[in-house]
Amino acid sequence: LADCVRLVRAEQAARNCSLSRTSQNYCPVFSFGGSYPGFLSAMLRLRYPAVIDGAYAASAPVRIYAQQVQQYAYYQVVTRSAERAVSGCSAG
Repeated sequence: LADCVRLVRAEQAARNCSLSRTSQNYCPVFSFGGSYPGFLSAMLRLRYPAVIDGAYAASAPVRIYAQQVQQYAYYQVVTRSAERAVSGCSAG
């Protein structure tokens, strides 16, 4: 996640964006992702709220990391989906 922050800050500097949210030259930063990248998007926002203005985490398995569901629930759903898409896929 720290690499993402460095990339954002470099891009903001290249575009002459102000780091002050009250400035006219401020460039808001939003993170988007689905599934595991969605989880990373949400964690990026939680970890770096001064850098990331908002995050959209579609179908992110955040309840697993909050320990609100069984440990392997997410992987079981992914495995079933892969098996439906391509028979034998989950065996490899």
